[in-house]
Amino acid sequence: MKKLLCMSLIAAVVTLSACNETPANLEELRTEPSEESRNETSLKEAEYVVGLPSYMGFENVQALTDMASDVIIGEPTNISFKVFDAETGLPPTEKTDSSSRWLATVYDINVSETFMGEVRGSIQIIMGGGLKNYRVEEQLKVMEEFGSHTPPGVIPLIEGVPKLDIGEKYLFTLRKSSTGLFSPMIPQQSVYELDNPFRKHSLSEGANDDYSYDSKNGPGGGNALISAYDIISTFGEDKRESFWGDWQRDNPDWESRIDRAEVERVLGE
Repeated sequence: MKKLLCMSLIAAVVTLSACNETPANLEELRTEPSEESRNETSLKEAEYVVGLPSYMGFENVQALTDMASDVIIGEPTNISFKVFDAETGLPPTEKTDSSSRWLATVYDINVSETFMGEVRGSIQIIMGGGLKNYRVEEQLKVMEEFGSHTPPGVIPLIEGVPKLDIGEKYLFTLRKSSTGLFSPMIPQQSVYELDNPFRKHSLSEGANDDYSYDSKNGPGGGNALISAYDIISTFGEDKRESFWGDWQRDNPDWESRIDRAEVERVLGE
């Protein structure tokens, strides 16, 4: 049970599939890249293997929030990559078998609002696997240094896990493990862009990923359509109205992007 929990937090308990790809238009590596170039596609060739998640979706908003330890709004300020021991959820040691060494993407998050839990200020959120065509050299270097369950030069991706953009705000429903790691329980139903808080997510619809999990109902049939607004509404009228007022202030052009009639219908429910 402990192993499965750690694997779900770090690698989403995956079965690797033969779906290797090589990125194109790779440039020559710089010896000392600038911070700007570090955030661009890295210049070293890599292949990818995509893991298929085996987690179950949530049947409704209440089931999602009941399982969460923390619900927050925050924005990524930095992206890095680390290898974790899937058995313990901790950094690998010399005793860690290569099959248990899993690459993860680590986001530094500046927390702007907490709906549930104790987190304030900043936290780190762990998402299983690496990122496609993004700072490839850095990912390969981390796996070379700490080992990986994949062959050399092969970056593992987890299907349905989105890439978060630095400076953009998201709503997160998180689970904190016994090792102190924060992780979305199910990325498709636990990470919400806030450009449109009424946009519905389900297990079969990734937030902004390029390789979304396209199962009709998900392994466990939990495929509820859930929005950020739905989640915030579960914390009471005050929280809902405060969020909606702040969001309108921060998005003065929202009526050019979202159908007002549909918004009024949702607000009236």
